[in-house]
Formats: sequence, structure tokens, C-alpha cells
Amino acid sequence: MDPAEWLVATGTTFLDLSSEDRFRTLVYLLDQCSPQERWRWQRELTERLHRDLISWLPVEIAVKILTYLDLPSLFSAAQVNRTWQSRADSHLEVWRQHGESTGVQTPAASESVQEWKDTLRAGIRIRRELKLGRAFEAGSLGNPSQSAAQFIALDYDEGFLAAASFDSSAEHSRDWSSLVLISSLKRQEVIHRFMLAEPQLRPTVVKLIMPMYLCVGFVDGTIHYWDIPDANSVRFIGHTGAVFSLAGNLELNLLVSGSCDLTVRLWNLATGTSIRTIQTHDNWVVTVILWVPPLFSGDSKRNDTLKKRLFTMTKTQIHCFEWTSEKDLPALQKPYLVIPLKQNEGYEELRGEFFTPGLHYDPKASVISFVRQMLICETQTIGDADIISVCAETGVTKRSIHINQKIRKLLAVGNRFALILLPYVDSKYKNLGIIDLQSRKLIGGATVPHSRASTPDFSQIAVGHPGWLDGLSTEISTNQDLVIALRVNNGTIHTLKWH
Repeated sequence: MDPAEWLVATGTTFLDLSSEDRFRTLVYLLDQCSPQERWRWQRELTERLHRDLISWLPVEIAVKILTYLDLPSLFSAAQVNRTWQSRADSHLEVWRQHGESTGVQTPAASESVQEWKDTLRAGIRIRRELKLGRAFEAGSLGNPSQSAAQFIALDYDEGFLAAASFDSSAEHSRDWSSLVLISSLKRQEVIHRFMLAEPQLRPTVVKLIMPMYLCVGFVDGTIHYWDIPDANSVRFIGHTGAVFSLAGNLELNLLVSGSCDLTVRLWNLATGTSIRTIQTHDNWVVTVILWVPPLFSGDSKRNDTLKKRLFTMTKTQIHCFEWTSEKDLPALQKPYLVIPLKQNEGYEELRGEFFTPGLHYDPKASVISFVRQMLICETQTIGDADIISVCAETGVTKRSIHINQKIRKLLAVGNRFALILLPYVDSKYKNLGIIDLQSRKLIGGATVPHSRASTPDFSQIAVGHPGWLDGLSTEISTNQDLVIALRVNNGTIHTLKWH
């Protein structure tokens, strides 16, 4: 019989068999095959039984399936074969969706799939290292003067760290009692020193704006300003209590200070002349934030139409001020918005609410962020805190994220992440925490030594450039920027940089 005819007749008979009989027939036929024939069957059956559905399906459906994969699985799928890689790489939206969920910054070449893939790989790696506590590299800066001085206040700007110290042992001597150092973190060396010989003049806060000026507030209410290039000094006199916070702007020639005398003062930065004293606060002014939009060079008329804002924080309220022209400053007094920090005024003792430092303003989203917190138990780690973001125009709550942790300070807030300081427990507990604002979870952090507060706003801590809080990128680890610097009790400065 012709093999083709036999195959057709046998196939017809095979189809009439039951499922069990078909199986037995196939097993019998396989047993009769030679080893070489079995090997060929093995290869052929693998290809026939394991169909590549992604390749078979229409492109739109295949891409829809890929959007349901998590990011590591998507990277693996793109490496299966050229067809799968083509399906994934031909649709940029697949990678953009994962960029939003991972929390990465939009790459410069936002239409390039390869740029998105590189950024997402970096995001996965950074998040994994944050979770394991391996994303940062610890270091320390000592006092080069070899004295008994203790660092009191820190500030960071553009790769430089200013540190104000005080030596109580020099109180009755002719030596300096206060020393302010400006260090280059890249070169790991001190580049400027400023000394004060006045006894008992203890610094409380320092403000650095490179490369032009340095301001230091003191416990007696005075402020000392140095022109960094020329080392010229100006003394600001007006406050009757310790200065807790400073903010300034060179283009406006303006310095703002907050004090425990319940006032905020606006100063002419060049002359030290007091422009305005704001007396609307009912408690210590622990934080001031000055926000100035990008100004037009040499065009004062256009600049006088732009809104400038000042935010102040006491232990009970946040005050919001705004003005346009410089001539409005002498009359600046009444805030356009007051935000209470206590959720239920009058019940704070019953609720156990307490002040948590940390005030932040995001001009792009026009939101103010702070913490409301209740004391629910005496343990160091368990707490009841909410990171609140409100509209800077109306005070309406835009976002509230609950954290079951005790927060010492809200260090920084970005579009995607927030940086918080928790109580120190031990070397295994990550007391520097990073919050994913979208997933509302603590995703990792690091352990830093305990740092005793110098002021209610923790002036002994300086936060590096917070741009990474808007989204992770490939440049984070390559730049090795400062994350945080804090004074520790042994007289040194503990630093954390990106690893």
C-alpha cells in the first residue's frame, strides 16, 4: 500500500478511537521508534506543544498582556526572542507605565525605549539597595581645629557644607568661642574659616548660599553675615531671643529670620538694616521658608509683578505671606493663610498631639507639606503620624499619608518620595526612612547615629540636594551627592552619600 494512502486510512481509524486508545496507540508507536527517531520526536513535539502565543496574537493584544507583567518579568520577556523584544520595544507606553510605578524620573530622551530601560534598571537596583540598607555610603568629618568645640548647626548648598561650632572652654579666654567652617565635600577639605572671639556667643543656626554669603544666627538674637569672597562681616541686631531659622535671596537682597521672641524679621542683606518685623505669631518661630520665582535680569518692572512667598512655622501654626513689589515689604504683616498644626484645637492633651519639625514647599504643585502626629504609646518605634500636603492657596488637604512610626523630623519631600528621621534604636534599625508617596509605604533607608537636637527645627542636620525625591535616575549613584549630614555626640559630623 502506498504510504500516503496508508497514512490517510490509519488517521481515519485513529480518529474513531477513544481518547485512552489514542494515547495507547501513540505510546506503542513511540516504543517502536529508534533512538534517532525519538530524538526528532522530542524536538518536534516541544515546538508543537509549546506554542508562542505572544508571536501568534495580534500586536495590540500582545502588548496588552505585557502591561500586566511586573518590571523584572518584562525585562525577562524582552530577552526570550526577537519577536518578544520587538513587541515590547515597539510600544513606549509599556515602559512609561512601569516608570510611574517604579518612581523614576523621565529620562532626557523621553521617546527612547532604551533610555527608559536604562532608567528603569537603575530604579530597580536603587530600590533594592534602599530596601537592604546598602544604597548609601557613610563617612565622617572631624573638627580640624583640634579643640573641644562641638558642632551646633549645619547647612548644605551646591556640594559645600557649612558647620558652626562652639567651644565652651574658650568662654573666659581671649581665643575664639565660635568657628564656622565651609568644607568642600568633593575635595574633603575646609576651604573657608570664619571666627568670632566674643565670649558666650553660641550659634544656633547657619545658612549657606554659595559662593556669595554665609549667615549665622546666635542665641542672643544677633545674626552675623559674611561676604565669602571678601570675608567682610555685617552684624544684624534686632531679635531679643535666639534665632532658630534663616532664609535668604541674593537677587532680592533679602534675609528672613525667625526667632523665639515670636517675631519674623526681614533684613536688607547688604546693610543689615531691618525692613520689617512681623509680629503675628503666638509661639516660637522655628522655621522660615522664602520662595522667589525665577526673576528677569535687569527688568525690575516685570519682577515687581511676580509673586514672592514666605512661609513660617511655629509649634502651633503655619503662616503664609505673599507680596509682589519690594515696596510692599514694609507693610507686610497679615498672612493670607493660616494652617493649624493641631487637628482638634483644644483637645491636644487628650489626643496626645505633639509638634513635629519639618516644613516644605513645592512651588510646582503649590503644596505645603508637614507632619501631624499623636503619641499613642511609649515605645520608640510605634507611632501614629500623618504626612500632610495642603494647597498653598486655600489650605485644602491634597494628600495625607499615614505612617505607623514615630517621626522625629520630616527632612524633605519630593513629588514621589519623602525623607524622614525616626528615633534611633540600634545599629540594625533604619532610622532614616524613605516613604514612597504613591504606594504610601516605607520602602527602605539607612541607619544613622543619634543626633541631639540643637534647636526645635534640628539645625544640627543638613539635607543634601533633594532632587532624587522627585524620582530615581541613573545619575544618582554616579554623582555621589550628599543625602544627609548630622552632628553626633562625639563632636564629629556623620555624612551619608549615595554609594
